[in-house]
Amino acid sequence: MTDVGEYNTTIVQGETWDRTLTFTDDTGDPIDYSGYSVKMQIRKDYGAYVITEIEDGSGIDMTDADTGVIALQIGADITSDFNFNVAKYDIRFTSGGGDVSYKLEGILTLNRSITT
Repeated sequence: MTDVGEYNTTIVQGETWDRTLTFTDDTGDPIDYSGYSVKMQIRKDYGAYVITEIEDGSGIDMTDADTGVIALQIGADITSDFNFNVAKYDIRFTSGGGDVSYKLEGILTLNRSITT
């Protein structure tokens, strides 16, 4: 993976996880992702089973993709079933022509909840 940003964050078990990300080029201008599809997977490690996956239209909102803004959401019903301490994720963009690029990866730490 080249030119991949890193963003580490925490997910609270049993809460809805929302993040809005803005992707920019080297000059700070927003990248237009209109016409792209986007997928995010969470795994305990590379090659491990998929803990969860979201994509455009199902957990990823591409409404403002022309300004580089991508909104991610994993519902509380899904995060309540998470059973990891630390996991990894990445986000893959696929152009309408089939070109694939990875733009973000990181570590997810699960903040376990007592009350479910």
